[in-house]
Amino acid sequence: MFLFFFILFSTTSYGEISAPVQGELANGLRYTILPLHNEPNRLEVRIRVNAGAVDEKDHQAGVAHMLEHLTFKATEKYPQGIMTYLHEHHWVRGRNYNAVTTSDNTTYMFTPPQGAGLAQTLDVLSQMLLHATLKQSDLDQERQIILEEWRGNQGVAATMNEQRTASVRANSRYTRSPVIGTQHSINTMPATELQDFYHIWYVPNNMHILIVGDITIEQATQQIQHYFGPAKQKTLPNRDYLDPTLTNTLRINKVQDTRSGVSQVAYIWRFNEAGSRNNSEQARRERLINRLTLAMLTQRLRNEQQSLPDGINSLVVRKTELGNHTGILGIFSSVDSQSHAQGLQQIFQEIERLKRYPFTQAELDKQKQPLFAQIEKAKQHQNDRDFSGWMQAMVSTVLMDKPYLTQSELANLTEPLLKSITLEETQQRLNQWFSAEDRIVQYQPPRDTQITSITQSAVKNWQIFAQNQPLNPPTAEVTLAPVTFEPITEVGDIIHEQHYPEQNVTHWQLSNGDKVVWLHLPLSNDRTYFEAQSSAGYKAQGLSNWLSQLATQTINQTAPLSWETAQLNGWKKDKKVNLSIKQSATQLRIEGNTTNDHVADLLRLYYATIRETQVKDDLEQLKQSLTRQLNLRRENNLEYTRMQTLEQFRYGAQSQDNLPTQNELENLTEQDLNETWQKMTSAPTTYFIANNLNSKEMKSLVKQYLATIPRQQAFSSQGILPLAGKGVQTFAFHPEPKDDVKIWIFTPHLWQGKDAVLVSLLSHIANQKLKLALRDEKQGIYSLRFSSTLNPETHRIESELSFTANPATREILVKEAMQVLAHLADHITEQDIEQAKNAFIRQEKERIKSPETWFRRLILSEQQYQDPRYLGEMQHLADHITLDAIKSTAEKLYSDNVKVFVTTQKTK
Repeated sequence: MFLFFFILFSTTSYGEISAPVQGELANGLRYTILPLHNEPNRLEVRIRVNAGAVDEKDHQAGVAHMLEHLTFKATEKYPQGIMTYLHEHHWVRGRNYNAVTTSDNTTYMFTPPQGAGLAQTLDVLSQMLLHATLKQSDLDQERQIILEEWRGNQGVAATMNEQRTASVRANSRYTRSPVIGTQHSINTMPATELQDFYHIWYVPNNMHILIVGDITIEQATQQIQHYFGPAKQKTLPNRDYLDPTLTNTLRINKVQDTRSGVSQVAYIWRFNEAGSRNNSEQARRERLINRLTLAMLTQRLRNEQQSLPDGINSLVVRKTELGNHTGILGIFSSVDSQSHAQGLQQIFQEIERLKRYPFTQAELDKQKQPLFAQIEKAKQHQNDRDFSGWMQAMVSTVLMDKPYLTQSELANLTEPLLKSITLEETQQRLNQWFSAEDRIVQYQPPRDTQITSITQSAVKNWQIFAQNQPLNPPTAEVTLAPVTFEPITEVGDIIHEQHYPEQNVTHWQLSNGDKVVWLHLPLSNDRTYFEAQSSAGYKAQGLSNWLSQLATQTINQTAPLSWETAQLNGWKKDKKVNLSIKQSATQLRIEGNTTNDHVADLLRLYYATIRETQVKDDLEQLKQSLTRQLNLRRENNLEYTRMQTLEQFRYGAQSQDNLPTQNELENLTEQDLNETWQKMTSAPTTYFIANNLNSKEMKSLVKQYLATIPRQQAFSSQGILPLAGKGVQTFAFHPEPKDDVKIWIFTPHLWQGKDAVLVSLLSHIANQKLKLALRDEKQGIYSLRFSSTLNPETHRIESELSFTANPATREILVKEAMQVLAHLADHITEQDIEQAKNAFIRQEKERIKSPETWFRRLILSEQQYQDPRYLGEMQHLADHITLDAIKSTAEKLYSDNVKVFVTTQKTK
C-alpha cells in the first residue's frame, strides 16, 4: 500500500540525527541499515517476508501461520530447534523475539538481549528463513500450541471481524479462511504443505531486512552478505490475486453475533484506484486529492450530526485500501436496534445532498490550511528522533516498501502538489467514488435482535425516493466567536509554608483549607503538570453512586459559563491547555498540563470547571443513552449477567452497578446534576503541581486561582475490596468450546517503593516461568497475561493471571499455574535477577528523564508518606534488587486468597 502521510516532530532535539542506507544483494535480498549510537549495544532487527495467508493454495488454510511457528523449530545448523538455542542463550520469547503473520506478509522481530549481537541474530534468522527442516514431528508437537492460539481467537471480536471481512472483501482470496486457519486444517495439515509454501516464498529476493541500532554500515553489510548472500534467488509467482474482482453488483450482507451490542448499517463502495498506489509524483498528488476529498466529506457529515432524526445516532465515513489497487469507501450509521432501514435511508439522503450541493472553495481552503501548517513545521525538522521514533519511521516506510524521505524533503515535495489541487478535482473524485458500481449494504442488528431484512428492491426504492425528494442545503459548519474569561477579582492567601529543599518540594496551606504540593522541576522543560484531588469518589457517603458519576461525565463534556463546547475546545487549543475530570470509588481527580506561559489559563479553566460550569442541555440525549443500557438489563443480556456474577463472586456485591432505575432516570433533572457537582466540588482539595517557574510566580497564581474557592467538609468513602479466601466460579457463555480463565490472588503488604519495584520485577519473572510451564512443557496454552503490583491504595500485593484453554485440560493448567506461583521462589536464579536488574536499571534511566515520572511519584509519595521522601528514595531503588530480596517477596506472591473465574461454553 502507498499512503500519503507525514509525521510532524517538534523542533526540539529528540536525540540523534541519522539516515538509512539501503542496498540489495546479488540474490535480490533487500536491506536497510540505520546506525544509531545514542543507546550503546541496543539493536533491533526486522525481516519481512512478502508472503501471507493470501498466498496459500486453496487447500492450505493456515499454512503461512503454521510455517511461522515451525521456523523456530529445527534447522540444518540447529537440529535441536531455534527456540531451544535462543533460550539457552537467555533470549526471552515476546521480549527478545517474536513474529506475526498477516494476510499478505510475515514479519520476524528480534531485539537481541545483552550479550547477543548482530552476528548471532542474523545467524539464527538465516537458519530460520532459509534452512528450516520443517519436520512432521515438529509440526505434530506444535499443533497443540497453534490450536490453543486458534481457540484464544474464538471471541466475539474475531467472529465479527471474520463476518465483516467476508462482506467487504467478497470475490477475493481474503475471504477463504482466517489467517490462523481452521480447527480442521490445524489438526490435519501435513508438513509437506508447509515445505511447499516455504520453498516457493521463503527466498532471498522475497525478503527485506531492517537493522537499526548501535552498528556500523560496514559491519552490518558484511554480516548480511555472510549469512544471507549464499542463498539462491528463485522466480516468484505472480501475485495477481491480491485484489478482489470488482463487479457491477449490489451485495446485501447481514452480520450478527449474539455477544455483540453494535447496531449499525453501512453503504460501501469498492473501486480501482491504481493511479494513487505508486511512488510517482502523480500518485502522490492523487493521494492528496483523496485526503482532501475525504476530509471535506467527513466535515459535511459531521455538520449534519445535530439534525439527525431519532433512532440515528451518528454518521461517519471511513476509507481503507485492499490489495494493490482497490479502494473501499463506506458511510456508516450507528442506529437504534430497530432503525437500520431509517439509517440507510439517511445515508442515501446525505449522498444525494452531496451531489446536489457540491463542495465550495471555502471548504477546500479550510482543509488545505492545516496541511500547509504541517508542511511549514516539517520544513524546520532537523531529522532527529529518539530510538523509538526512528523505528516507527523505518517500519512504516522502508519495511513497507515505501521510500523514506526526511520531513523537509517530504514537505518540499508536497507543498507544490497541494497548491495545485483544484476544487473541481476534489468534486470529481467524490463523484467517482459515489458512481462506483461495486457496492455493499452491510447491516448489523445487536445481539439476537430480529429486524426486517433489507432487500434489493427496498434499497432501490429508498435511493429513488432520496433522489426525488426536496432537500435542504447542507448545514453550515458552525463558526463561533472566540471567548475569554473574566478576571477573578478576589484573592486568597497562603497561611503556612513548609520546604523540603532536598527534593525541591514546597507545601502551601491555603486560606480556604486546601493544600498545594509544588515540585520545582528543572527538567519539566517549561511545561506545567497539574492535578487536583479530593475525596468526592462515587462511593463517598452522602453521594449517589450513579448520580455523582453522571455529574462528573456531563460536566467533563460541558463548557463553562454560556460557552459552547466548540468555543471551549477552540480556547483550549489556542491556550495549549489540557484539562480532564476523572472519578474513582474514593477520589475525584482533575488533571491538566500546559506550557509555563499559560499556567494562569490552566488554573483559570480549573476555577471555571469548579465554579462556573453547569449542565445546560443534552439531558434528553443522555437519558436516551441510559435507557438503552437499562433495556439491556431487562433483555437479560448474558454479558451483563456474566459481569454481575463475576463481581458478586469477587467482591460480594456488584461494585460497578452505577445505573439508575427507570423511575430515577425519568425524574432526573439538570438541577439534580448541578447540585451534585456543587456538592462534590465543595470537598477540600490537595493540588499537585510540577514545573520550573519561580516561587514568586507560583505563589501569586496559587493565591489568585486556588485559594479563593470555598470548601466545606471532606467525604468519607471506602472502595469495595475483593473478598478473602479461596473460590472457583464458572459461567456458561461461549458458543464455542473454550475456557477463559482468570485468577486473582492478593496478599496484605504495606506499600514501600523498594518493595513495589521487587513485585514489578517478579511480575516479569513469574510471567516467563508460567509460560515455560503452561506453554512449553504442558503445551496447553498459546499465550497468557500475568501481572502483579503492590497497590498503594489497598496495601496488597495483587496478582492477576488470565489465559484461554481447552475445557478438557483447564483444571490441569490451573493446578499447574498455582504450583508455579506457590513455589516461584524455589525456581528463581541469580541469572533471573541479573537480567531483571539490568533491565530495570536501563528502563529507570529512561524513566527519570521524564517529568511525568517525577510528577506521578511526587503524588505517590505524598499519598503514602505525606512528604516527598520517595523522590529521594527512588534514585536508589536498584540497590534493593537482590536474590534474597526477590525470593522473600516471591514467597508472598501466592496466598490463600485466590479466586478462579472460568467463562466456559454454553450447553446447547
